[in-house]
Amino acid sequence: MNFKNNKGYVVVDATIAVIIFMILIPVLMGMVYRVNLTNHETKIKAEVINILVNTIETAKGIELENLTEEKVINKLQDTYTISNITSNSAVITTSIASYKLKVSVVDYHDIHSDAKENVLKTVKAVVTYKIGNKEKTMDLSTVVK
Repeated sequence: MNFKNNKGYVVVDATIAVIIFMILIPVLMGMVYRVNLTNHETKIKAEVINILVNTIETAKGIELENLTEEKVINKLQDTYTISNITSNSAVITTSIASYKLKVSVVDYHDIHSDAKENVLKTVKAVVTYKIGNKEKTMDLSTVVK
């Protein structure tokens, strides 16, 4: 038996291994990237829902006669880092992302003039946020009495 007659098998084996690695590594890294992106999207959406719920709960905590967009945003400053405040919108910045919050308060009396003023109001919060290059919005509204 001649054991030294293995010419070329090591080079062929190494070439096949390199080709397999060149196919598998990009596929695996793509999967890791997608998992990380989905995880980040989930964290952002959870924060958006938290902001929306806190905005509605803050509005419910204000007396109906004093309930305005400005008062809701001013009360939210106790909870969040808020900048670029206007009469009905603000930018909320967290460690994960920045969100644009728009609050609207509509008295039922404004829609139906025969209704009593400051008895029923609709509060709507809309948060605009970016995931990648796409801008998305999520909103939540409730009736306060």
